[in-house]
Parts: sequence; C-alpha cells; structure tokens
Amino acid sequence: MDTNSKRRTIGLIIDDVAGWGFGDYIQSNVIAGAAAMARKHDANVLCFAAGNLDSHNEWVRGRNILFEFIDADKVDGLIALTTSIGLRVSRQRVLEKLAQYKGIPIVTIGDTFEEHYSVSIPNYQGMCEALEHIILHHDRRKIAFIKGAPGSKEAEDRFRAYRDTLAKYNIPYDERLVFQGNFLFESGASAILALHEQQITYDAVVAANDSMAIGALTEIHKIDGKLPEHLSIVGFDDIEPSEMLSLTTVKQSFYTEAETAVDMLIRVLKGEDVRKNQETHTHLVVRSSCGCIPRIIAETTLDVDSIAIGAKLSIDQLKDSFMAHMDHMAEATPGAINPDVYRAIRCDLEHLPDALVQELFFEKDKMFFYAWRSIIFHAIQHKIDLSFMHNALSFMRVLTLHTVTETADGSAKAENLFQMARVQISEAVQRTSFSLSYMSSLLSNQLEQLGEQLGTHLDMSGLQDVIVNEFPKHGIHEGYICLYENPDKPLDRARLMLAYRNGERMDADANEVCFPTAQLLPLQLRARLEDYRHQFIVQTLHLSDHHIGYVLFSFDTAVNKAHDLLRYRLSNVLRVSRLLHDVQKHSLELESQVIARTKELSLLNEELHKQSIRDDLTGLLNRRGFMRRGQEAFEEAACQHARLLLVFADLDNLKKINDNFGHSEGDLAIQMTAEVLKKAFGPDDIISRLAGDEFTVIVEGPTSLAGKTIRRNIEEETARMNQKHGKPFKLSISIGFAEYHPDHPCTFDKLMRLADEALYREKKGKKKAT
Repeated sequence: MDTNSKRRTIGLIIDDVAGWGFGDYIQSNVIAGAAAMARKHDANVLCFAAGNLDSHNEWVRGRNILFEFIDADKVDGLIALTTSIGLRVSRQRVLEKLAQYKGIPIVTIGDTFEEHYSVSIPNYQGMCEALEHIILHHDRRKIAFIKGAPGSKEAEDRFRAYRDTLAKYNIPYDERLVFQGNFLFESGASAILALHEQQITYDAVVAANDSMAIGALTEIHKIDGKLPEHLSIVGFDDIEPSEMLSLTTVKQSFYTEAETAVDMLIRVLKGEDVRKNQETHTHLVVRSSCGCIPRIIAETTLDVDSIAIGAKLSIDQLKDSFMAHMDHMAEATPGAINPDVYRAIRCDLEHLPDALVQELFFEKDKMFFYAWRSIIFHAIQHKIDLSFMHNALSFMRVLTLHTVTETADGSAKAENLFQMARVQISEAVQRTSFSLSYMSSLLSNQLEQLGEQLGTHLDMSGLQDVIVNEFPKHGIHEGYICLYENPDKPLDRARLMLAYRNGERMDADANEVCFPTAQLLPLQLRARLEDYRHQFIVQTLHLSDHHIGYVLFSFDTAVNKAHDLLRYRLSNVLRVSRLLHDVQKHSLELESQVIARTKELSLLNEELHKQSIRDDLTGLLNRRGFMRRGQEAFEEAACQHARLLLVFADLDNLKKINDNFGHSEGDLAIQMTAEVLKKAFGPDDIISRLAGDEFTVIVEGPTSLAGKTIRRNIEEETARMNQKHGKPFKLSISIGFAEYHPDHPCTFDKLMRLADEALYREKKGKKKAT
C-alpha cells in the first residue's frame, strides 16, 4: 500500500475471536489492545481469524484459507499472534508461513524470531520468580511441572526456568515429575491423573500456563475434594478464571503486548529506529493456591509501624503522601492498572483524602462513601485489578490511624469508614458478577432469536433485511458479506452478497459485484473505506471443510462471541440458500437433480427447525419447543378427557456452582441435570429446558402413583450421576407437580402456574431445612 497518501492499515493474525462476550480472553485482549493503539495512531485494523496452522480439526483448518488473503495490497504491516496460530506446529512452520508475506514488516507477539520484530515477555524470569516463591516461602521440593506445547519458545523458556531453578537450590531433577502438556485444560488434568495412577509423591504443581494449572486444580478437587494444605499450585498468564479460583500465577498483559506491537509497527513504517525485540512486564500474583494468604487479605492488617511517616500530617501532607504512594504503585505494577486508566481516575483518588477528613472532622455525612463509590465504579468499569484498590484503602488507613486520628472515638469512626469501604468493594464485585451473568444470558437469548430469524429467510432479500436491521444491535455497524463463485476454487473469484453501514445498504458498481477474491472487496467499496478510519474482523463462512465465503464485520473497542456465532449462523443459512439457488437454476434441465436437491434442502430445513426449538447445551427442547409441544399435548388431553402431569424441575445452587467453580462447571451441571431427567422419565415424555436452571416435563396419562415414582427415579438418578462424575459440587434437583384432570379442567397457563408454585414450596422447604 502507498503509505504516503493513505491512512495506514495494520493487519493482525489470530487463531480465533473471543470467548463469550463479557469474558477477558487472550484473543479479545489482543484485539482490543491493538485497536486502542491503532486508534491513537489514526490507523485502520484488519484482523484475520485464520485458525491454528495445519490443525487436525477440519473445522479449524477451514479458517486457514485466510492466511492466503493477506498481502501488501491490503495491509502496510502485520502483527502475528504466533503462540496461538502456531499452537500445533513447529517454529519453522510458522516462519515458513510468515515468509510468504514478502515486503510487509512483521511484529510477532509471544514468540521471538531473528527474522522479525517481536514483543514478548520475560518468560524465563517470570517462571523463575514463581518457582523461587514456592521453594523459599513454602519449602516445596517435589515440584511437578506440566510443559507447554512442543516447539513453543514460550514453553521452552518456562521449562528451562524450571530446570535451572531446581539446580540453583540443589533440588534433584526427577523426570517422573515432568509431563508434556499442550497449553490446554485437559492436559493439566491428565498430568494429575498420571501422578496418582503412578503413585508419585509431589508437594507442588507448576504449569506452563493457567489453563493447564486450572485443569490440574480441578482434577485434584475431584480426587481429594479440596486442595490439600501441603500442596502448592502455580500457573502462568493470569487469565480471567485464575482470580476467581485464587490461582497464584505470573501475570502478563496481552492488551499491553498488543498495544506495544502496534506502536512498534507504526514506528517501523515511519522509518524510525526501533529495537527489534521488546519485552513487556510480568509480575507474580500471589493468591491462596500456593499456600499464601492473598495480598489483598494480608494488606487489610498492614503493620502501621512498617511505614515511616513521621509526625502528624496536615490534610495537604496526607493527600501528598497518599498520591505519592498511589503514583508509585501505578508505575510499579503496570499489569494491575493501565496507565491511561490511572490518569483518568487520579482526580477521584486525589479527592479521597479530602472526603475522608471532611467526614471524620466536619460531620460531612457519607462524603467518603460517595467518593469511594465513584472510584470503585471506575475500577469495575475499566477492569482494574482489585488488589490495587485494596492497597489504596490499606495505605489510606495507615495514614489515617497513624497520623490523623487522635482519640479512640476518631479511630473507631475511621475504622468504620474503612470497613464500609471494604464492603463496598465486595458488593460491587457481587453486583458486577450478577450483571455479567444476566447480560451474558440476555445476549445468548438475543443471538438465539436472531439465529432463528436468519433461518427463516432462505431468500437473499429477506436475509439481507435481517442482517442490515439486526446486526448493528450487536455492535456490528458495518459489514461486507462475500460468497465464492466456485466453492471448489475459493481463491479465484468472489461475489458481493451484501454491504451495509449504519443500517443502510451500500451498492457496488454492477461490473464489480463479481471480483477476484484477492481484492477482498470490490475496488469501488475499498476506495470508499479510504474516507474514514475503520477496523474489521475478517472471518470465513464455512461448514467443516466446505468453503462458502467470508465476512468483514466491524467492531468498536473489542470483538466478542457475537461475531463468531453470527458468522456460524450465516454459514448454515447461506449453505442452505445456495442449495436452493442451485435447485432453481437447474430445475428445467435436470429434473432428477431437483428431486435430490429438494430432499437435501428439506433435510437441512428440518435440521434448522430442530435447532430453533432445541437447547444447544442439553439437546432438550427449549422454551419455544416446550410451549409448542406442551400446548399440543394439553389440547390433546383435554379433547380425549385424559389426565396429564406437568413437572417443573429446578437445578439447585447453579449460581454457587458458577461462582465457585466457573461457568464451564455450571454448564456441566446443567447437562448432568438433563441426563438425570432423560433417565428418570420415559421415551414418550416431553422434556425441555426453559431457561438457565429451569426444566419442565410433561407426562401423558399418569397413574395416581406417578408423582412418587418420578420423585424416586430423579433422586436415584441424581445419586448415580453424583457418584459417576465425582464433582466438587453435589447435583441437587427440586421438583413441583401439577396434574390436569378432566373432572377439574383448567388452562395450560394455570397448570404451569400451579407446577411453578409447587416447585417454589419445595425449594422454600429445602432452604428452611438447611
């Protein structure tokens, strides 16, 4: 590209987009960090979700075609998340792939290569720090190590740190304690199983990343029902679930690494002198999995004599001391708070000492409460490490008790204020957790409904209307959808199916609707993009290894699961739509093919219909399917003067399972509940999952003893399920019954209400009993 006359475009290669919308996942953090820095430099972003190179999974491998889309005509420079795209292959294979982008400056994130600029972290030093902590502070000597993926430079550096640290402290190397992992959860669990099967004694487990450490932690919980006091577990990365599981780990900021990579690339493009390899910081985050008291808790009882403050401070001196400490903390722990975010909340922090003094000495009620609440709001909003906020509170407490308050009453009042402030943090976290859970569920339902809307339009006009009107509601304000002219030769030519921006369609010149795939878009539309800064995620439309086309979806500050789910739904619908188009095109000439294709289309339509009334997680009917089938069964019973039993079932304590063990375990608990109900009821009974932890069953023609039999069946199957899976939580199901009897007719809505009330009574009784 001609960088002298055009706004620069930064290319970014990742394997996949984010996990579910509100989670902090590696890829979403990289995309967000790259976009933020590109915005500062007024540069465009074109992010290619190209999958893992040469994956054995054909679904993932189908994305690899996007590696062929990248060239100097589309991007001025390229950033490659090599640790993810090269997860399954050697470093040499990654280098070979990057070598095809001749003439394009490249910055890699994670791995370092002599041939390219790179941003990495001190993997070796970070792992050494973690190992020295458990050796020096916890006297661990039999340390098991779970290695990362073979061929990964990160994995090699972290394992080398393990070997060298053992030697430094004269701890014999025992190859029985070393296990080959692949950076995935399952390999961490497998390592623990192997240790127990071989009856190998160990007092610590160190994993090359958090996913494997969490897998190990989960397996230990299954085996022992808890984390033994003598055992330390340590990871690396500090991904989102690590804080919830109190995992001691080495923190790195993928957001900062991506920011640094973009800044490096822009300066390279400007011809500036740039150091070829740059490192961002890591630091050890000590939590309870290693056996320590987490720093957040320890700092609540900070020794006032350990801080030399001197004589009693004036209000100005109190503020100066407090802000000097906070400035130092922000600089010393860049992973805890983004520098831009700190600058934004610094004014609020400066106001905090004033608010405290006003409330302590001038009876300005709730002034400190409101000042602290404002800071907590910004902390949650900007995802500031809560240890940073606890440290601020602890230091303020030391300053206040040591130098400001003189009387017992003053000290007691100050302590009350600080206790209230601690509770505010806890309350904010709980409120945020509930909000995220609710919003995630809401987003899931909205996307499911949108998927159903897409599935009902097999004609291009109706499909385009849905996309233009609905996709912007999910943050995709601009989009381009292109289909391959010949799916067997996808790199030859593509056809523009739809272009829209801010709810309005954009038309391309009739002569450019079909264009060489290498162009990515018709030249006329590409020319329009030069008028404004833009950022797109490029994703394939494919089913398994069947290529359909690709999309360019815009994003604001980050990419979430909506982008990927809508891409998947589009792939399904367009596959069916293309089949329909082929049927219509050849109907006059190929009568026999019409019959075959129509049958295939009917099967696909039937499958789409099944998807629309089925719950993706359990395979049971969803609310829509239940209301349709349930109403039909009810009307049939009323017509035949027959009896019908409606059962409401509720998975107990789902929120606690999610909070304590993570949403993946919560999803498993929902699936286990579905299996219990399938086994407890007959093949003709109508079983569904209404939403969340709520299930329903309709039994036609029940006997008078049906309720007792059902309850016994559910209790027995639940016990078997708990014994089979051995989870750290116990599956428990509450049920409520309501019977339709021809001698006492009622509406279906009333029957549902009666069953729900019966369920509520049972759950209320359980709570009283506990």
